[in-house]
Amino acid sequence: EWGYKGFVMTDWFTSQHVPFLTGDAPVKYPISSSPGCVYAGNDVQMPGCEQNVKDIENSINEGAESLGFTCTLAQLQHSCAAVIRTALKCI
Repeated sequence: EWGYKGFVMTDWFTSQHVPFLTGDAPVKYPISSSPGCVYAGNDVQMPGCEQNVKDIENSINEGAESLGFTCTLAQLQHSCAAVIRTALKCI
């Protein structure tokens, strides 16, 4: 929309429970949904984990929701293209 040519990345550890960082203290906000991140235009989740991949695959292949969100193959391809375009500019 505004001609942005890079890619969007989450803050670290937004999509997985990390008690080693928070201890037993309650967290203020729940973890983010991987399909929801793709749907919202996020391109890379950091650091990412196997459950993130499974949630995205289930959303695309089966229409499964993750925390109320789904994403499409086209949205995932758009995210992948942004990362690849950025990487190619670094060569």
